[in-house]
This record gives sequence, C-alpha cells and structure tokens, in this order.
Amino acid sequence: MLWRRLMLRWLILIVDWVLEVSMLCHLQCYYKALLTTSQGAARPGVPIDNRGPDAGAFHATLEINDFPQKARWGVTNRTNVAKILEATGTSITNKGTYYLKGAEPQPGEQPKLYILVEGDTEVMVENAMRELTRLLKEGTVAALEAEARGGVGGRYSVV
Repeated sequence: MLWRRLMLRWLILIVDWVLEVSMLCHLQCYYKALLTTSQGAARPGVPIDNRGPDAGAFHATLEINDFPQKARWGVTNRTNVAKILEATGTSITNKGTYYLKGAEPQPGEQPKLYILVEGDTEVMVENAMRELTRLLKEGTVAALEAEARGGVGGRYSVV
C-alpha cells in the first residue's frame, strides 16, 4: 500500500513537470501584425486558424490529445470553459481531431486535438492558459488516482 502512495506521488510530480514543459512549449503568443506578410498570407509554421470574429491579437495553443479522457473532458467542459471565458475575457476553441496514442496525423490531415486560446492582451491569454493547465493537471491526477485504486470502472456493475 505504501509503494502505491509513493508511486502515485511520483507520477503526480512527473505529470506536473510534463505539463509545465508542455505549457511553455505551447504558449506561443504572437502579435497579429507579425503573423502576416505584406501580401496577407500566413507565414509557414503559424496556425492559419487564428482568424475570424473572435481572433485576438495574441494566441496560444495547448495540445490535449495524449492526456487521459478525464483530463481532456475537464478542459473542454462547457461549464469550466465558460468560467474561464468570463474570468479572462479570452476566446477558447477546441480544434483538431483525436488520435489514439502513438498515432500521428499524416500530411494534409487535421492536427492532434488541441485548444486554441485567443485574447487581446498577452496577460489575458496567459491567465487562461494557466487555468486550463490547472484543470488539465487535476484531471490527469484524478485519472491516475482512479487507475491506482484498481482500474477505471463505471458507476454500476452488471450482476
């Protein structure tokens, strides 16, 4: 029993570290004027989906495809997203397609599942990303704890 607790704490530390690294890697804020060339075409490597009526001057992406389902649900749940929208004034959009672990999208296919956060200021986007990362951590820890308790099970059992 003690080794399970130690293993769970160790996994939580690893998840925390991975999320921090992931957030730093994916927190790419660009000013819109720098995103487009003089002809108005997007520069290579810049997502072209940062356009439309809700597009802000700054944006960030957070890839959620490879996290447990409970963690993905936590950051895409309508109630949680509405609270973040109200608190930060950003626009949050789910993008991409879910791919199984180990599968990579082929050229021309939709990218892996991710969240696009757009806002008028860098601080707004950072605050929204901080809250999304917190929810992702909580969902990942909850999934790990459920797995450590004896696997993922449903609410009911068939007799």
